[in-house]
Amino acid sequence: MNLKFITFIAVLFVSLQIGKSTCTSAPSTLSESQNGAQVTFTWNDVGASSYIIEIRDPQYPWTDPDVTFRETLTTNTYDFPFSIQGFSFEWRIRAICAAGEFTSISRPFTTVCATASTVQAQDISYDSARLTWSFNEIPGETYLWSVGYRVLGSSTWIPLQFSNGGYISNTTTNDFVILSGLVPGTIYEWCVNQYCNMSGSYSDPVISQFSTLIPSCPAPVSYPASNITQNSAVLNWQALPQATGYFVQWFINNSPLPSGTTTVAGNSYLLTGLQPGNAVLYRVSAICPYVNGYNFSTFASFETPAAPPPPVSSFFIDYFKVGSIERVSGAESGGYINTGLSTNVVTGQVYQFKVSMGSTAAYTKQNYAIYLDMNGNNILDLNERLFGVGAAFNANIINLNLTIPTTATPGLARLRVIMKTANGGIQPNIAPGTGVEIEDYWLNIQASGISNRPSNISTNMLQNEEILFENPSNGWLKIRNMDQVSQLRIINQVGQLVFEKSYAIREENDIIDISSQKNGIYFIEVTKANGLRKIEKLLLRH
Repeated sequence: MNLKFITFIAVLFVSLQIGKSTCTSAPSTLSESQNGAQVTFTWNDVGASSYIIEIRDPQYPWTDPDVTFRETLTTNTYDFPFSIQGFSFEWRIRAICAAGEFTSISRPFTTVCATASTVQAQDISYDSARLTWSFNEIPGETYLWSVGYRVLGSSTWIPLQFSNGGYISNTTTNDFVILSGLVPGTIYEWCVNQYCNMSGSYSDPVISQFSTLIPSCPAPVSYPASNITQNSAVLNWQALPQATGYFVQWFINNSPLPSGTTTVAGNSYLLTGLQPGNAVLYRVSAICPYVNGYNFSTFASFETPAAPPPPVSSFFIDYFKVGSIERVSGAESGGYINTGLSTNVVTGQVYQFKVSMGSTAAYTKQNYAIYLDMNGNNILDLNERLFGVGAAFNANIINLNLTIPTTATPGLARLRVIMKTANGGIQPNIAPGTGVEIEDYWLNIQASGISNRPSNISTNMLQNEEILFENPSNGWLKIRNMDQVSQLRIINQVGQLVFEKSYAIREENDIIDISSQKNGIYFIEVTKANGLRKIEKLLLRH
């Protein structure tokens, strides 16, 4: 390399070094700033080759190495690497120059116990919330936080306590807390303070507010049923975000009481155990936190497909008689009929039932059973069997002397006669169809203390006065003994009012026209002037 070039480079390097450290005085513009836990020191650059920052407790001399912090720097700014919040200090700068060392005048400063920033409530529910905050931390340092809360307007803060290895403290090192056990629909305010253990002081509190969710549980929307078969269907409804479950009710064939209920987690339910030709209504109420009672949807409805007609060669019930009921028949379409026929019976008394099996082909063994809705809930159960299982092998009429149980509920009750060609038991809700025929009748059950009346008369007793009307009825009700009656209402099986009339004067008799209503079960509600009320079932059959 050229000797002159090497000499030039060496001279230039020495000149630069001399120019950088040719300071003749110490820095004079010292300042400090604090952001969270971070304290930053700055001063004017006087051209020194390096600087030494010194920080001490004013109670001790600069020469004490145990209480004076020193750091050598090449810049005129410095971030202190430790948290020194809430304490008073003194600092100075020593400039290292070619001309010697120059020390600035010392400057006192006091740090504060800094407040948290960006406080917010998250994941708010009906009874809980997650409270968070941020802070300009120094990596590796630990910070202590005290948190309290109260209902807005209360004069008393509720302090939180924290467990650390079994030790209970009123501070936490986390930057969040989770509140639980709150009251729904309530405004809360909360505060967070930093505890600075170096000074034993707390920062100013940072206060914020949040509101817990207001409980609500609207009625879901009923959707049409899907996957409908002769024996099952999927019930569907709207999903609500606040719901934890759903309560479902269904009503079969206009039953006034639910035929079944269930509680499910999702927004659909597979309903099984149906029969062909069932008319089904269903409704749903959501189950929501902190909301009591039910808020039902409107009814949705569907019908299960009817059973196919019986084959040409079939077996059936061809004769049945009890009391004033006497019926001769062939094979019923679909294997089922609700005859609508009724007769009066008294609990504890014996009645002769007559039944005969028919066939369009050669006779074979035909089983039969008789069920009575003894508890009056319009649902036939296995323990409500009045007779069976019996067996018939020809067309002979079978005579049965059966007792109406004393435990039977007075009122109009379903009487079901079932024929089954296959062996085995006969369930009360067996599906009609090939080899199975079902005929439904009605018994007007009276308690043993009430004398028999003609089969077309039903009575209501109000303070020993009889209200008489025809039952079953063709739709024209002739009501007698109306003296002292103030109101009469007629309600269908789904609770709809179909007739209402008030009586301001004494009337012995009245004629009411409900012939426009469909066949089925109705309820007559009679209220007397003294407020006494009675309800009686009515069978409407045109």
